[in-house]
Amino acid sequence: MSSTLSVLEQIGPIGADSNVGVHRALCLINGQWVEGEGELHDIHSPINGEIVSQVRYASLAQVDAAAKAARAAQKKWAAVPMMTKAKMMHAAADAVLRRGEEISRMMTGEMGKTIDEARHEVIFSITVNCIRAAAEDALRMQGSAAGSIMPQHPNRRVLTQFDPIGVGAFLSPWNFPAEMILNVAGALMMGNTTVWKPSEFSPYTPFIVTEAFMEAGFPAGTVNLLYGGGDIGENLVAHKEVGFVALIGSSAVGDKIARNAPMKRLMLECGGNGPLIVMDDADIDAAVEGAVVGCYYVAGQVCVASERILVHESVHDEFVAKLVARSAEIKVGNPFDEDTQMGPLINERILAKSLAHIADAKAKGATVVFGGGHDGLYHEPTVLIGVTPDMDIARDETFGPVAPVMKFKTDQEALDIANDSQYGLQMAVFTKSLNRAWLFSEQLEAGVVVINRGNMDWDINAPFGGVKQSGLGRETGEEALRCFTNIKHLNFNFL
Repeated sequence: MSSTLSVLEQIGPIGADSNVGVHRALCLINGQWVEGEGELHDIHSPINGEIVSQVRYASLAQVDAAAKAARAAQKKWAAVPMMTKAKMMHAAADAVLRRGEEISRMMTGEMGKTIDEARHEVIFSITVNCIRAAAEDALRMQGSAAGSIMPQHPNRRVLTQFDPIGVGAFLSPWNFPAEMILNVAGALMMGNTTVWKPSEFSPYTPFIVTEAFMEAGFPAGTVNLLYGGGDIGENLVAHKEVGFVALIGSSAVGDKIARNAPMKRLMLECGGNGPLIVMDDADIDAAVEGAVVGCYYVAGQVCVASERILVHESVHDEFVAKLVARSAEIKVGNPFDEDTQMGPLINERILAKSLAHIADAKAKGATVVFGGGHDGLYHEPTVLIGVTPDMDIARDETFGPVAPVMKFKTDQEALDIANDSQYGLQMAVFTKSLNRAWLFSEQLEAGVVVINRGNMDWDINAPFGGVKQSGLGRETGEEALRCFTNIKHLNFNFL
């Protein structure tokens, strides 16, 4: 570790009147900040194990109170003019931006992503931009009006209207603890009220985000915040007042939600095992950079990570040599240091899974050509060759900084390997051929296909989400807003 400061000192004071110390996340219920009524949990930073925050879980009674508060506030909130909602949403984005460095430093301390990665989540790429985009997309969202196609109804006009569903439950993960507020923002813009249960593993980051968000003056009950384990999430999802559920999380949790929320609207952004495909005509240097970001960003703990790297046999050796060279340049260490490029994994469970996948691959014939080790939660950037589709690392999410390289001979073989997966979130292809790019875009079974950029690349100006076990519904853009509405058919007949 290059810094002698404690994690708490590196985070710094939280809020104008706060002293450096362990930070306690509170619940927000009907406009009031309250302690949870359940057990108190310490959050240990993956940087050095120091306790950086605490959270007391909500009780089932508090889940009920939050859901009922959201229901009581919903009709009045739905009646607020759209332009007023948009102004409040931009004010919320401004508040998050003002506290962006504070939020970013807390995020780094709680879950270990580098300070640069945290700033990109909060300030530069996702959170602030997506809050603003939700406001602007909602202002421009329109229904439709048309005459009937039935000749016996010349005086009929058929309209489509988007109505709020009511109360939404939002469950989010530890690896992007600020991001889920973007879906809360979209739901609010469409006239819904919300109950957010972030991950209990990085709780104080969403507490600050919500605190900043509420500076914009959202009425009591429109935004509620709860913490807890699986029982709290299950109770919230099944609550009778909740009309829709939005999740960013694992496929296993998504499947459980689908079973426990019958007939409720679902937005499930789940796991992935995204291939990065390097064709024989690819720009190899660009493909290597795409793989470096795809495998090592947030230490690989991302649903759209490059979990499989498919490389044409004719460029395999060149690609691997350059990938190993670039992997050796990655600086692993204290994520608060500005020049650190990869921080620790969040906990022992994530580390154990990554190491188990590497061990399974080696046992089945793969070779580690770089890395493979770890120092506590600090996992080396790792490159594997000789990976085959039967290995665990090729079938499941590793969620660690591992680049598993697989050879292929033909375009069809690459497509077959890529699509042979339960997941279909985001895939990437490097090729200079427009024909190949077009055909792969059509034939890859994924919600997002990226051409000549890595798996980690996405854009808020288009819907994001997956197919198969990677989820239902879409985040960002008009498609996301539609997920938060009931579509109503209005049938007018002139007398």
